[in-house]
Amino acid sequence: MRGGIWVAGAAFLLGGCAMVRTPYVAVAEHELRPAEQGARPEAQTEPDFEVIESRSGPVAKSPPAAVRADDESVWEEIPQPVWAWPIQHLEASRNFPDPFLGEELYPEVSIGSTTLAAHVDATDAIEFASTVDLSLYWLAVRFPVISTLNGSRPEPSVDFNFKVPFAIPGSDSNWLGVSWGATLSDARPSLDDSSRFELLYAYGGGLLAAQLRVGYGYRESLPGLGLRQGLLYGAQLGLSLGRVQPMVEVDGMRLVGGDDQISILPGVRFLPATLPTLQLGVAGLAVLGGNDRFGGLVEISYNFL
Repeated sequence: MRGGIWVAGAAFLLGGCAMVRTPYVAVAEHELRPAEQGARPEAQTEPDFEVIESRSGPVAKSPPAAVRADDESVWEEIPQPVWAWPIQHLEASRNFPDPFLGEELYPEVSIGSTTLAAHVDATDAIEFASTVDLSLYWLAVRFPVISTLNGSRPEPSVDFNFKVPFAIPGSDSNWLGVSWGATLSDARPSLDDSSRFELLYAYGGGLLAAQLRVGYGYRESLPGLGLRQGLLYGAQLGLSLGRVQPMVEVDGMRLVGGDDQISILPGVRFLPATLPTLQLGVAGLAVLGGNDRFGGLVEISYNFL
């Protein structure tokens, strides 16, 4: 008799345990054996929470939709990465295409190479020059790799510019800058007869890009041609059409004697990468005044910032 009572009690306890289930057990069984359970068991929930079923790991809980809508602190906006500013700076640089010969006003950190070839009409000579161009935000340096004129090698010179660019308050599309630089060589190691000063303005907004510059001092109109003194001026006009930027640049110099030497460069710049890190440029070249020259220019650069 006592054995029967113990057996009945054990059966009652096992049956009660099988009938009493927590929400976690009910959901776990449904996930593991949906075909054997037949109908989907209803998971009990607490008044302020709903059960989120998961196929692996413990069941997670989150506030219901009504609570999420009222309590904005539950879903805070994800902050931007710490290094978001360089990417924004690169994107903004699309609006300010680099000139081929003149200075770039928009600050950047880049390395590039420019190769130029031209035919001199008066002497039937061929000019060829290749340079390495470094831009370190406020400092731009250009030094020659190869410079020839019909096989002869003109004296190499290093060109550098310090510039202070700043956006006009209230408008990121308008930039102003001042620049002081020099072109140094063994023949002219002194800054007194090799330096220059320029004022620059740049606009970049929407499709249109423009740049103006004016100054005075010593400069090579083209790499390897030697320094001349005079009034410096230039302009650039371009279009920002996504990854293609057609543009035309005019680079001029009024010499001390009163004559003008003007370089005209119609060209196009390509930005094949998602960000404007890699830039490829191709331009025609016409130098008018003195010995006229006609040729072309190829440029490649990589922007780190």
